[in-house]
Amino acid sequence: MEIKKILTLILAASILWSCSNDDEMLDMKDDSVEIVQEIELVPKEDIDAIIIKSLQDNDEFKWSQLNDVQLWSALMHADSILTVGYKAEGESNINERITSINVEDPNWVKSRTDIVEETRFVLERKYQRSINKDDLERFSHDVLPFLEMKILDLEVISRLRSMENVRYIEPLSYEVNFQTYNEGQRYSDSGCSNEPNFNISGLYTTISPNAKMSWNYPQMGINQAWEYSTGAGITIGMIDTGVSPNQENLGGQFNSGFSQGRTVERRGTYQTGMWWWKEYDGPDDKCGHGTSMAGVATAPRGNDGNAVGVA
Repeated sequence: MEIKKILTLILAASILWSCSNDDEMLDMKDDSVEIVQEIELVPKEDIDAIIIKSLQDNDEFKWSQLNDVQLWSALMHADSILTVGYKAEGESNINERITSINVEDPNWVKSRTDIVEETRFVLERKYQRSINKDDLERFSHDVLPFLEMKILDLEVISRLRSMENVRYIEPLSYEVNFQTYNEGQRYSDSGCSNEPNFNISGLYTTISPNAKMSWNYPQMGINQAWEYSTGAGITIGMIDTGVSPNQENLGGQFNSGFSQGRTVERRGTYQTGMWWWKEYDGPDDKCGHGTSMAGVATAPRGNDGNAVGVA
């Protein structure tokens, strides 16, 4: 597949991205200066093929499998926001105790600061311009050890990968086009499939007043737990793709059959853009995944013949 060649011109007001004069990434004092960076950008189709082959062969994919140019290209095909997982000096087995780490501990703060400062050093040395730390670092999680930075430079990718306190680097918003490589196989596409449901006849039991109970509820003891509590007085919070306004059992029929005195509240907080053009996509489900998960959790034990949720 043909590899397209791009010519990245990094000018006064756009070395890393276009912003207002107050928010420019680099303080260019001479706007006649140009820094030309000629790099082979790997097409998105090629990156998708690598990811899908890894999933087919190994049932998993890790961004560490890509070389620097491939990873940088994936970053450019997305929104150029790089997620960087870090660790403090001397730490190991991070995944086994990820929730007990205090990222505000001085050793963890130092590791996070070193990563940002090293990125600044690479860019300032390369472009001979000062870089604002606050503009470089877009987000730093206050519980988990990762941060996000706006990165357009391949050399930064290479440098970060060589640092001992960097656990991983990944393009934040890269999405694989599974449809192009379907080849008769089904992929979940992040749970947002629009394909019809498969026939589930024989995989459920009809219970009163006229609801379907999944075959695995008894195996997990869910119907036995209903003898003690059905979730009265409990609030379930679900973070997902939203809930369809057309699903009556999660709307007007949420209180039906044996399920009474319940309420549903919807909030849309996902931002579809950045900075001044960001928009909230609202609480309405656009792909079905959130609606399905909400149904598994809270679908009413009604009399319309539909499946009942766990709670």
